[in-house]
Amino acid sequence: LVLRATAGARSTDEQVRALALGEINDFAIWKVHSRSDTEVLLEDIQSNRTLSWLSTAHGLQFGSVVRPVRNRRGQLVLGPVFDALLSAHKLYSRALLAGAARRV
Repeated sequence: LVLRATAGARSTDEQVRALALGEINDFAIWKVHSRSDTEVLLEDIQSNRTLSWLSTAHGLQFGSVVRPVRNRRGQLVLGPVFDALLSAHKLYSRALLAGAARRV
């Protein structure tokens, strides 16, 4: 729902199943960066700065990361947009994982 509202990205349960089975490599706003039998690493298709990791190796696990960029002083930073959205992203990630766990 969040991705549909903010990025216009639609996804279905069938697409999730196909992604899990390795039948598709593009899903909502992500593309598969790498995968194994129990893990998949997804990279966003817009900026390639965010990655989401999903695993079933030890129960259901989820992680995400934002690749930093160098500012004018050469320091690695997330940037103002990512800094502003970090708290909301944490809430969204927890809700996403909780919803997925309920459906498993």
